[in-house]
Amino acid sequence: MPRSVNPKLNGSVQLHDQARQIQDQAKRLQLQARQLKDQAQQLKEQDELMQGIIVNIPTGLYVYDPVYESSKVPVDFRLIILNPLAAQQLDSSDQSRIGELLSKLLPSTGIPNLLVRTIEVFKSWQAQSLETAYHYQGVTGWFKLSISRYDHRIIITTIDITALKQVQINLQKVTNTMHSMLGGSLVAISQLKAIRDQTGSISDQVYEGVNEKKAALLNRSDNELVGQHFLSLFPGSRKAIFLRQLNQ
Repeated sequence: MPRSVNPKLNGSVQLHDQARQIQDQAKRLQLQARQLKDQAQQLKEQDELMQGIIVNIPTGLYVYDPVYESSKVPVDFRLIILNPLAAQQLDSSDQSRIGELLSKLLPSTGIPNLLVRTIEVFKSWQAQSLETAYHYQGVTGWFKLSISRYDHRIIITTIDITALKQVQINLQKVTNTMHSMLGGSLVAISQLKAIRDQTGSISDQVYEGVNEKKAALLNRSDNELVGQHFLSLFPGSRKAIFLRQLNQ
């Protein structure tokens, strides 16, 4: 005869199982809550780090969202983020330019094809860089501007290269003056740069410039001489004498 099951005992076991399931579920929920809290903290720290980078980087930073009409290719870009240096370059506050279209920025940049270039970068994912001059209150300066695509957005960075450009301009003026002096002299003049071997000894020289008088003496044009090695113009029998005199 089968043994009867106490219904009270059976109900107690079921309640115990349900309580254990509820406890397990509560533990899982607590674990998920801790994980979500940790993720939220990580996102907050990453956001704070990104904000710190955006504010403190020594370049102007502009982030744009694409603006579409009917095609899949954007027709313009809307500013969503700029850092304080970028706002300073635009002579405005951080927030006053938010929402502005890139096409509206063109007159102040002096780059008529900036929008075209930006669309090309968006389509090709190939970054582009260019330099542009600006004139402000009688002062001329230069910016280097870089355009790149990140995910579905466009990032434009600008850096002031005025100091570098001024050095380049001054060097070009010195070079032009030297060329004028070389060209106007009645004496044969050449400008050479020493070439050294691994020991530091002079092994040759290369022509960086000559005047017409010197070129005529060597029976060559100045363009033919620039970049030529000095020893290539002389017989090998004079090479040892030349090197010995140079290294004395």
